[in-house]
Amino acid sequence: MRNNQNIPSTRELRENVSHRLSLAVTKVGSVTEISQMIGVNRTQFSRYLSGKSMPRPEVLYQLSVQLGLPLEWFFSSDATSTSETAVLQFGNAMAELVKGRNFQIMDDVVQDGLYLL
Repeated sequence: MRNNQNIPSTRELRENVSHRLSLAVTKVGSVTEISQMIGVNRTQFSRYLSGKSMPRPEVLYQLSVQLGLPLEWFFSSDATSTSETAVLQFGNAMAELVKGRNFQIMDDVVQDGLYLL
């Protein structure tokens, strides 16, 4: 990060976006699936992952909508890779677990701090 303005350099920005896209692939399952989801050629998406090119703003917007992530998440470098990957994998597992099931959780049963999204 540039010290004087707290604005990432172009290289840092590419690295952040590339890293976040890798995490998004983990969330979806594969490069092919995520490419199809947002209508981008698999080869082009691989270029985004490697940092050889940057996704257009509309591609990042489409990903944010499809994955339910804030747009700024793609540019952030806050959390560690391991914890982010674990959270995304847990979210995928929970989504698969409750997929297609109807259930109701009573407010008095759920502990404070536990939420299902």
